[in-house]
Formats: sequence, C-alpha cells, structure tokens
Amino acid sequence: MKQLMKKKVFSLTGFTPLECNLPQKNIYAKKDIHDVIVGKKYLLKGRSLTGFTLIEFILVLVIIGIVGAVGIRGMGDSVEVSKYKATVKEMKQIKKALVGDENAVEGKQRVDFGYVGDNGSWPAALSNISSYFRANTDYDKDAWGRDYVYADAAGLITVTSRGRDGLDGAASGDPFDEDIVLTINKLLYTNNIVRIMVYDIKGNLLRGNDTQSNYQITSVTLSGGAAAYSAGIFSVTGVDVGTHPVVVTVQDNSGSGGTNWKNCLNEGNTTFSQDIVVYPKGASRVHVVVMRLPGALNALEI
Repeated sequence: MKQLMKKKVFSLTGFTPLECNLPQKNIYAKKDIHDVIVGKKYLLKGRSLTGFTLIEFILVLVIIGIVGAVGIRGMGDSVEVSKYKATVKEMKQIKKALVGDENAVEGKQRVDFGYVGDNGSWPAALSNISSYFRANTDYDKDAWGRDYVYADAAGLITVTSRGRDGLDGAASGDPFDEDIVLTINKLLYTNNIVRIMVYDIKGNLLRGNDTQSNYQITSVTLSGGAAAYSAGIFSVTGVDVGTHPVVVTVQDNSGSGGTNWKNCLNEGNTTFSQDIVVYPKGASRVHVVVMRLPGALNALEI
C-alpha cells in the first residue's frame, strides 16, 4: 500500500482549494518544478498552462468590435442630441426677439413685445432683429452652422432649421435630419380689436354723439389712429401687440361758467391720455378698455 499524501491545489474555474490524494513519488517530478496533473489541466507552480483556442480568440475580438461600435454610435447620437437641443433653444430666443417675452412683467403688466411690439410690423429678414441679441452672436445659424430659413407667407411667420443633413425634409428617415420649424400666427400679434368706453368721475358714460349732455367726447385715438364710435363704444381694429397711448378729447358744451365739465376734465376743449397694453389675442377675442376721466382738479363736488 503506497503512502499517499495530501496536497492543496487550486481549480482553474474558481480557484477553490481542492485536496488531491496523489502518490508521493509523483509530487516532485523535478527538483524545482512541481507538475500536478488534474485530468487534462496542467498546473505549473499553481498557475494554468492552458491557452486560448483560435475560436475563443476570434469571439473575443468580435465582442470587442460590437461593444466599440455601439459606444461610437452612442457618442455620435449624443452629439446630435446636443445640437438638436441647442437649435430648439436658440429658436425660442428668436421667437422672443420677434414677439417678446410673456414672462417679462412689471407692475402686473407685460412690458416686452419684441420687434413687432416696438415697430408695429414684422422684420423682412432675421438680420433685422440683431439688436435683440448680444453682439457677435450667430443667432441666424443653427447648431449645425447653417442659416435658418425665414419666411413670411399666408398669415404665418416660419423659422426653419434643415437639421443635420441640411436638406428639406428627412429623406434619410433619420430623426436628426428632419426639419425643425418655429411657426408664429401673425394675426395673433397684428390683428387685435380694442374697444374703449370712457366714463366721467361720477360714472356717467361719455358718448360721442350725445348732444343733450353738456360735454361730450369729440375723438378717441389709439397710437394716433382714430377710433370708430357706436353706441357709447369706441373701437379700433388691426391693432398690434404692445403698449399704446389712448387719447380722449372732451368738448365742454356747458358754456361759460358751466359746472358739468368739472366731472370730466378742465374747462374747455381738453384731452386725457392713458397707456394701454394690447396682448396677442387676434380678432376672435376683444380687448375691452375702461377709462375713467379724473375730473377737474378744482371741482368742489369731487
């Protein structure tokens, strides 16, 4: 009966200590090298001598290639997403330059109506709104470096980026090649209706053709344009957004020494002005403005 000795070795898979009963004479095949045979696996001083097969090596290369391709593709998409977002953000700034910022409010009233509110018209080209951007800003180019397409037609203002490929539409089917379009309805900003009613300090409605009153309104203008009168209401159509001065002219019919004019303004033909803010509503909704004249400063009954 040969004497057996126990020796701890490590498996190739989990490096789990194993105990193998091996003949003592087989443990030391050479003085310096310990060869232990476990099936077909050879261990040299506890290390595997087994290498990769050609098929395993090819599979590793294929996996590395797939992972690399996916990574490069992901990086490319990330760049395109950033350019898309930057273009959309810039187009929003262009809209603010054209029609103003609805969040710019002072004293509960909007104060920014952009180019349209400042000029009462639309720009002929994007180059006309350069003053609404910081100097040396390429606001007229998208994130791909191409000029925006600006168009004014059929009651619409459009600002278009041709996307990554610079072509009209998305012939490739790639979402990054699709056009990015900003659309503004012109009529909301340039076709508003304003109706004005004027009262004296005691709450009497002043009319434009009331000959029985000792005073009457002879004219109402909005930004210099005359308002049409009907049944106590003065109306103006086609009004642009923005702040507009309304001027009311009142005529005193009471004659010298009359007192009724004191409920309106100072004696004689005089005017009263008040700024109003017109918001983008279009012709489907009406701005109603109620003006109350302050009365004569020296009126005893006030």
